[in-house]
Amino acid sequence: MNRSMGPVKQLIRAALRDVTPIRLWLLFGSVALGFLLFCVISVITVQQHLHALKTVGSDAAPSVIAAHQIKIGLAAMDGALADELMSIPGQRPALALAGDFEHNRLDVCHELVVAAKNITYGHKEQGPIESIQAGLGAFLMQAQAARDFHQSGKEADALLAYRAAWSTLKDKILPSADDLNKANSDVLEETYGRERSASALSRGLVLVLGMVLVCLLFYVHIYVSVHFHRRLNLPIIFTMIILAIFLRYLTTALSESSAGLTRAKEYAYDSVQALLDARSSAYLADAALSRCLLDHENMPANQQACQENLDRIAAFPDDRMGPVLLVAAAKELQLGRKPNLQGLSGALAKELANVRFEGEREGAIDSFETFLVYKDRCGQERKLMTEGNDVDARSLGLGYDPHGTNMAFSRFDDALVRTMRINNTELEQSVRKARHALQWLVPGSIILSILLVIATYLGLRPRIQEYQADSFLHRKNLRK
Repeated sequence: MNRSMGPVKQLIRAALRDVTPIRLWLLFGSVALGFLLFCVISVITVQQHLHALKTVGSDAAPSVIAAHQIKIGLAAMDGALADELMSIPGQRPALALAGDFEHNRLDVCHELVVAAKNITYGHKEQGPIESIQAGLGAFLMQAQAARDFHQSGKEADALLAYRAAWSTLKDKILPSADDLNKANSDVLEETYGRERSASALSRGLVLVLGMVLVCLLFYVHIYVSVHFHRRLNLPIIFTMIILAIFLRYLTTALSESSAGLTRAKEYAYDSVQALLDARSSAYLADAALSRCLLDHENMPANQQACQENLDRIAAFPDDRMGPVLLVAAAKELQLGRKPNLQGLSGALAKELANVRFEGEREGAIDSFETFLVYKDRCGQERKLMTEGNDVDARSLGLGYDPHGTNMAFSRFDDALVRTMRINNTELEQSVRKARHALQWLVPGSIILSILLVIATYLGLRPRIQEYQADSFLHRKNLRK
């Protein structure tokens, strides 16, 4: 027993006299722990970026767009139904309006399916979608009843049925579409705000930890060189170089991803949101204008609804200011400056202040210009209705007179769609590029950290082996 304890005691005494092997193991443990922390923080940071990109590109933004498209389709159905009830049954205008109603119904159903497939936030989305589906069935039955009464010549009953359909749309379906939009918009804004505030901190932490690791590896190399009289330790030098290269790539990729997220959210999505707000408000205003012609008893309320929606698109104190603001906006954008248009508010004001992409300037200016024309036509039509001149009001508001309200609305809508398509394309491309910048970084961080820990061990292993118990005792015995 005493003989077996002899070598152990000698090893302990040797360790107490010479702490070099302990230091080597401590250095290796420090490096391994550093790589573990570096790997964990890198993976968490990359996952945070990917989550934010998924929220903007896949989860929230498509549902926000779908909610607006549902609202637009419903308003278009309402406007088409009101116009059809003012047309002669069986004639071409009435048949065309019935076709428009059906086309928009199919669009609404399609967008409902898109929204249902993209449910991410549970009941906050599912509840509004179910409410829209339930309300849509009631609205369609009431709309068909109004159409049947109109075809039978029972105009009073047709008007009552239409009022019931509009009440269902106004009180049940449109608020649910707004709730669906809000549920996704709130999450998107919250996620983006959180990621933006944490992005610089997390990237800085990754960079600092990586630099500390490089310095630690450099110290390990100096320690080994000094204590063992060797100039180069190739595995440790290799580890430092690869880590420095990967650290540079990782921080660059995270910066590119953060910039891509900013481009997607602040530049593209915000403009898409503003243009969708403008478009849905335009359809609601146009439908309210049709209700003014159809339902004289409720004309004041419908005229007020029309004006409120026009103001949501673009509002300014005096109608004479519109052309002045248009010229000022065009001049500022032409010079590459962000327009600061005093007195202008609404969705188009947000879009004019957020022009970023090629072709967007022309689209935004065209949207504002065609809106001014449409607003002017609405004013003329409302004035004729107020004066009791229903014949001229209907002539201006129905059909496709080149100088009528419908043609002005169509041109305005086309300009909005063109501008929105530019931003929507940039939104998709920005998210795709930002994701591409982070491709393979999660598994790459894990695999590279393991390989570099192994490389560090290979660099220290020959030096550690020199202090193995057998060789150390063998040298001791030789000295004796």
